[in-house]
Amino acid sequence: MGIFGEKKKCSVCGKPVGNIGSRQIASGVICSECRKGCSPLIKTIECMTADEISQAISNRTENYAKLNYFSPSATVGKYIQVDRSLNLWCCPVLYGMFGDNPDLFHFDDLLDYKIVEDGGTESKGGLGSAVVGGALFGGAGAIVGSNVGKKVKSTVTKMDIVIQVSYPYISQFEIPLIIQPVERNSLSYKAVCDTANKITSLLDFILKNKTPDEPVVQQPSPAPAVTSAADELLKYKNLLDIGAITQEEYDKKKSQLLGL
Repeated sequence: MGIFGEKKKCSVCGKPVGNIGSRQIASGVICSECRKGCSPLIKTIECMTADEISQAISNRTENYAKLNYFSPSATVGKYIQVDRSLNLWCCPVLYGMFGDNPDLFHFDDLLDYKIVEDGGTESKGGLGSAVVGGALFGGAGAIVGSNVGKKVKSTVTKMDIVIQVSYPYISQFEIPLIIQPVERNSLSYKAVCDTANKITSLLDFILKNKTPDEPVVQQPSPAPAVTSAADELLKYKNLLDIGAITQEEYDKKKSQLLGL
């Protein structure tokens, strides 16, 4: 032990970690290498346990192996790539220096998406969207249906496509389309709108081609219990005993049940 005390160890790999590059997690700390081994789309590292991070690292290794079979048949640059034969897709643009191992999502992993411009939701996608199968952006570049009753700013400073997924340790991520001010009537903005339309068209394709939910099988109603005349007679005898029916009513029912 030195004058500064015993060095902390990574809760995943066991290597010593310093203050620089280490990250606090739910069950200790992890080193920078173990953090790099996880998907950069994971935003809740500090809430994960060492076992969960070990699993996330393992998932990335398996993901890299799957990329050998991934062959995009539809792409919008590096924003989104889709393999229609394997029902897989990814967004390489989000990975920077990790671009050789983008997370591969199955079609079924996609839940929904929306376009967010300057902090406000401008249009929601998914099968419930009024614009599914058509362009989200009109000819002038404005998002269809987004400007009704609103004052439109001449400059857009930020635009993202926010994607929601069901995937281990990842629930949401954003594809950045605008990261610095752009004039709405400029060619640059119109080019972004065109890119956004192409991306959302592929997202709609994915949503439409997900595995259908299993239909709920209605269980047949149980057949009504067959009761004998003796059972019925006992029921009416009990009603007679508690005063719910009269002797005359009981005798009449008895005659009907016994065919007298």
